[in-house]
Amino acid sequence: MTKVFKRWMIPEGYCWKSVPTHHKDQYWRQWKVFFRWDDAIPKDLIRAAYDRLAGTRYTALMHKLKNNRLQPVYVTDEAWRRYLEYWESEDFLARSRQATSNRNTEVEGPGTRPSKHGGGSVSFMTTHERLTPPTVNDLYLHLHTVNHDRMTFIDTRSERFYDRLQRRRQEVTQATPDQSVDEEAVYLNVAGECPKGRVYGLGSLGRKKRRYADPGASTSQMPDMVPRVEFNVVAEQLRKVMEYMHQHLGMNMDGASLSHHHHHHHHHHHHLMTSNSCRK
Repeated sequence: MTKVFKRWMIPEGYCWKSVPTHHKDQYWRQWKVFFRWDDAIPKDLIRAAYDRLAGTRYTALMHKLKNNRLQPVYVTDEAWRRYLEYWESEDFLARSRQATSNRNTEVEGPGTRPSKHGGGSVSFMTTHERLTPPTVNDLYLHLHTVNHDRMTFIDTRSERFYDRLQRRRQEVTQATPDQSVDEEAVYLNVAGECPKGRVYGLGSLGRKKRRYADPGASTSQMPDMVPRVEFNVVAEQLRKVMEYMHQHLGMNMDGASLSHHHHHHHHHHHHLMTSNSCRK
């Protein structure tokens, strides 16, 4: 995957968030040439898994370039100039200070323990994320944000629902600080059971592409509703995709041999998140 990035390092690409969507799509198309998967897995699941892995890998690559401060042959003079300008900008330095401060406090927000580690932000976050299976939150953010950026919601309804979800999650965390939150239960609690036992907000990953309108809504253009059972299947599929991609691509940071078939699974679940902002 890193090898694909190195073919097209662009001036705007000083961090993953700043890489234009059409350019990310180009990376994706190029990467697909190297990587094959079982046709039974929906393509949008593969893309969701790819987006997370790509964000982490790209961030790690830029982190390495920043620390080395030596222009590699695959970066043009113009691109290198832009990267240096960004790394020396007040915006970046402020983010770096904030990131350092955050790493000395709570990693996951209220209710979690402070992060104490010596591995540096990228290596620590990669390890942390790799060991965490994807949650309902992750699926929701992937489906309901523009270009899957996990920040810009596609509409007000999606954003309001996500806010309610976060508030409910916080209430549960505060009520039972010693227990880990059952993300799926919180999601279902906020979403409520929809008509025909379906679950709001996660349907476009389902195999059935029909839309199920909510009788109480003024418009029939609602996000797909998927049966609870199907939601579980989708979540499990995403875990397998993430796990498989990490298993094979993790050994191929620089893209040695990326052509594999998706016929066997390992037991550990992995999760790699796209970074929401340009990190130190």
